[in-house]
Amino acid sequence: MPDPARAERRGKVVVLNLWATWCGPCRAELPGLDRLQREYGPEGLVVVALSDEPLEQQAKLPGWERLQVVRGVVDGATANPSLYVRGQVARPVTHLIDRNGVLRRTLVEAAPYERFAELVRPLLRAHS
Repeated sequence: MPDPARAERRGKVVVLNLWATWCGPCRAELPGLDRLQREYGPEGLVVVALSDEPLEQQAKLPGWERLQVVRGVVDGATANPSLYVRGQVARPVTHLIDRNGVLRRTLVEAAPYERFAELVRPLLRAHS
């Protein structure tokens, strides 16, 4: 059965961020990722924030309900280990995927809004 959420992202630039509530740098970069979604979403950007923690745990994060990013859970027990780059210890990990679904960059560190904006602008300008 086709995944309707996947169809909604087709042709868009995707910022896939893997984070955790226990990760201070992850929590610190979420507002910047939210700003990125708010500012560049109309241009074809989708920011997806995934954690291997239950949504109930994620929702305890102050301001969680106001975030405009797509939120979700990845099953750490069955996820492809390369998703995390360094297994279960590396957080945050952010994958930048172009409009054609090609992985263009992976960051294994927290980044400020300005760095994310610098990286996604060229991807948004490129058309398939």
